[in-house]
Amino acid sequence: MNRTTLLGRLLRGTLVAGAVASSLTAGIALADHGKPANPGAGSLAHRHGASGTIGPVSDTTPPSFVLITKHGDLTITTGPNTTYHARHGAPATLTVGLRANVHFERPDATTLLAEGINLRPAKTEKDAKAADVKAADTKAADAVDAKDAKADRADRAAKRQNAAKAEKDDEDAKSARATR
Repeated sequence: MNRTTLLGRLLRGTLVAGAVASSLTAGIALADHGKPANPGAGSLAHRHGASGTIGPVSDTTPPSFVLITKHGDLTITTGPNTTYHARHGAPATLTVGLRANVHFERPDATTLLAEGINLRPAKTEKDAKAADVKAADTKAADAVDAKDAKADRADRAAKRQNAAKAEKDDEDAKSARATR
């Protein structure tokens, strides 16, 4: 391969790679290190479901709310056919701070109409429940430790009694031999 052909191929490859890179990054903000500042943000435009934390809730009827996801915020509109499902003790109303899984349809490019909303407790409530479980486990472990300690004391007392009885039996045997 001659020098001119090699340079031509390298130049074409560089131009194609630059065009592909610029088309891929169009519309996506990049952080300083070249990766997207908000990975997955571009995919929010095509989703029909999302998980996140409930942000501000409107006072309108039916209500709309902001769902805060790790890829960005989504404004969700509810309707008369929206179903709600509360799990693990979460209130069955839209409350700021609750976690939610939302399934929605897109009637147009800017509207997200919720079909179903699964409400879950806020992380602080979940953490509190975990702390309660841990406290109960600790209490149970302490009770087992106390029971073991009580059993150890009973074993030591039984050993002392057996030693005292054996000593008394030895004394009785010696006195019986002495009286013969």
